[in-house]
Amino acid sequence: MDKIKPAHYKTTTQFDVIDFCKAYDLNFNLGNIVKYVARAGKKDSRLQDLQKILEYVQREIQHEENLKRLLFDARDYFTPLGEHLEAQKKMENLQKEVYLDLDKIMLFIKDYRTGEGGITDSFLRNELEMFVTEVKKSQL
Repeated sequence: MDKIKPAHYKTTTQFDVIDFCKAYDLNFNLGNIVKYVARAGKKDSRLQDLQKILEYVQREIQHEENLKRLLFDARDYFTPLGEHLEAQKKMENLQKEVYLDLDKIMLFIKDYRTGEGGITDSFLRNELEMFVTEVKKSQL
């Protein structure tokens, strides 16, 4: 067993989770979500890994809510109310889309790991890339 890259790090795909996270400039929470999704059940129990994913999703939601609160507190000083409410509604819609996309990605990964649905490496990579793009848009 390699101490630097143990067995649960190894993959049959052509991309590494850490490289993927770096390429998409994911923060700590989002990077750990991708990591645990990709490696679910390879080191610890699958259930334990899914619980870790939920923990990081909850942490990221809290982080986003804190940022949103700070952003809107600052905007209260500079933005007319109508623009403020419109920006808040756009943010909420983006967050809903991101959560729906995360559910879809989790189903794709399940199908990929079980060999169901004809999910390929390329398809999964494209879906993850689109998900990350949406998450990054919601962070703006």
